[in-house]
Amino acid sequence: MINENRTWPVRSLNGQLLITVLLAGGASLYTILFWRAELGLNALLFSGFLALVVWLMHPEYRAAPRLWLVTLGVLLSAGAVVWQHSLLAQITHVISIFLLLGFAQARELRFLGFAMLLALSSLFSAPLAWWKRWEYTYEASFRWFRTWAYLTFLPLGLLVLFFNMYYFANTQFAQLVDKLMAWLPHFSPWKSAALMLQGALLMSVLIWSSVWTPELQKVEQSFGLWKKRRRKRVKTFMPTLALKRHYYSALLSFGLLNGLLLLVNLIDIQGVWLNQQARSAAELSDYVHQGTYLLIYALGLAMGVTTYFFRGNLHFLQHNQTLKLLAYAWIVQNIILAFSVAWRNYHYIVEYGLAYKRLGVLWFLILVALGLYSLFVMIRQRRSLYYLWVINAWFVYVSLLSSSMVNWDVLITRYNLSQAQHAKIDTMFLLREVSDKNLPLLLNEHERLLERSNSAPENVDKFLQLKIKAFERRTARQGWRGWNWADEVTRRAL
Repeated sequence: MINENRTWPVRSLNGQLLITVLLAGGASLYTILFWRAELGLNALLFSGFLALVVWLMHPEYRAAPRLWLVTLGVLLSAGAVVWQHSLLAQITHVISIFLLLGFAQARELRFLGFAMLLALSSLFSAPLAWWKRWEYTYEASFRWFRTWAYLTFLPLGLLVLFFNMYYFANTQFAQLVDKLMAWLPHFSPWKSAALMLQGALLMSVLIWSSVWTPELQKVEQSFGLWKKRRRKRVKTFMPTLALKRHYYSALLSFGLLNGLLLLVNLIDIQGVWLNQQARSAAELSDYVHQGTYLLIYALGLAMGVTTYFFRGNLHFLQHNQTLKLLAYAWIVQNIILAFSVAWRNYHYIVEYGLAYKRLGVLWFLILVALGLYSLFVMIRQRRSLYYLWVINAWFVYVSLLSSSMVNWDVLITRYNLSQAQHAKIDTMFLLREVSDKNLPLLLNEHERLLERSNSAPENVDKFLQLKIKAFERRTARQGWRGWNWADEVTRRAL
């Protein structure tokens, strides 16, 4: 099945020529920008090209606000790659590219998960749609193409086969070939062909619709963001009685769960908020992780139980204010539980400095707060479970996009060095686990690093030099395509 929704003029010579130029040009540009290069300036240039293709070739999409947001996300994440050059920025950029491909297939999508799924499926189905459409549109030309391919690929295939046989059988012939190939030391036909194929796949997703697009659109349209009252054709007392039983079951469940969580929160207030007893690093680490695992379980349970009890017509039952108040109370108590975990994490950071996992806990707590807020909105405004999926997926994406703009390596290093007067610095963490973006700061604070280190000074200098050499090796062949501001700052500091 081929989706004919796209408005490409494929039956005209100009339309087919435009498609060919886009495919060949996009694949060539992708190969030129990313051949043996790190992500850097090339990511921003190719992202701008993709955005230009979408907006010029699909003018009907310009009124789609979600496509606007995702396109902005692609450009911002590419800018973050050039500016910060962090692993988080690169991951966010790849996610943004896939979201753009998904929304380019179906602008009506609301759930980011569906857009990602559609983009992944389109990488396989869009080339098939292109092949079928080409064969259908140019049947006579396609017969000529098959004849031409038979006359070309068979001789070339035999040539490659016997070339390899002669290469491995004749030493002098192999030496001659090696001398010729030495003129192109960095060229690999297989790798360049793989990059060309990747670029062509990306362009094909922007040009042709996936066979799964109409099916996924139907699935997405079957979900609504608002709860709708279910009406029976024949009115009886049984549905009302069943709804009443469901209401009292929910009332009892929320009452018991609130009581249980109240006990947990009172214990946390006594043991975490008011207890100033000093704890070791191992105790604090276990304390934070236990609270985080409990919070993950509690939040999942809160969303699952709330959506279960507020399914169907319970939203529309008269005099259900008591149940809603109990649900609101449980949400507030989950916020208190999240604050307890944040308090534990705060003490851990104050005593032993910043680290990636401790920052990850803070990021998770922010998402928890946003998730609980969306749960409150779902109950208050009679929203659906699908609303939770949509809004929380956007929360996660925006949080990733915002976090990729921050140089966390420098932030961690600066904070840990500023706390050196209170405790020893974990220098091996700063030298071996934090990326080389903190090298300028480590060199500027070299004396403090040696003075307050928890390792021997000779070990500190040894690993500092190793880190500098690793940076120089990594950036030796970076070139203009992989250029980024973070490495430029480090290069100037050295």
